[in-house]
Amino acid sequence: QGYYQADLSARSIANLETAAPLHDVGKIAVDDQILRKKGRFTSEEFGVMKKHAAQGAAIVENLLTPIEEPYFVEIAKNVANYHHERWDGSGYPEGLRGMDIPFEARVMAVADVYDALVSKRCYKEKMSFEEANNIIVQSMGTHFDPSLKKYYLSCREKLEKYYTLKNQKFAEMQLVKAGHRLATKLGRGNRQDAASAPHVEERGAWCGVRGAGGEFVDVLEAGTGGLVFPRAERHAGIEMDYCSIVRIVRLID
Repeated sequence: QGYYQADLSARSIANLETAAPLHDVGKIAVDDQILRKKGRFTSEEFGVMKKHAAQGAAIVENLLTPIEEPYFVEIAKNVANYHHERWDGSGYPEGLRGMDIPFEARVMAVADVYDALVSKRCYKEKMSFEEANNIIVQSMGTHFDPSLKKYYLSCREKLEKYYTLKNQKFAEMQLVKAGHRLATKLGRGNRQDAASAPHVEERGAWCGVRGAGGEFVDVLEAGTGGLVFPRAERHAGIEMDYCSIVRIVRLID
């Protein structure tokens, strides 16, 4: 529509939708103690956290380049690398300003912040839709591309319906006892690929990964607005390829 007509071909929209769930994949390289910290980050911790953007772009490029077309790889890299850039130039990792920020990253920035505001995190409770809306609108022109405001407002009702349902599902998941693992559901001796188990995809909560030797090593948690990946040093021999990531991110919704 108008200003963004060139950026919104059916092809580019489809690629952005596919790439969006990988925006925070770089957090796999961030220490769990930082990811799960309940208080504010120290300056040193925030410096480590900020590296996830560039690390995510590197992961995306290494995994996708051999198997995806360059156009999609570029969009996925931009989403991962630049979704924390801000319209006024105060973001990271490169401090890009305005139209220098790739279009797909500007869109992802709005979606990512909105998701963070209305979702519960280990360090905060979720905000009301009204509070989140006020922050998004007030941040247009400073954090976000101001020309995206009307498009955000046009889909506000759909967003609120989506997150109402998502939060209901998340509340249901909290009834599961702490420490309840997918391995318990499938049985420790079952070698079935967890990502293909119908009840796993239906719940959208847990997914298992396999070690290089075929052993069941742990579960990945989805449904909190992001993914919590097991640390490599805890689970030696993990093989995490692009196909595994795609199966996992599809469980979020």
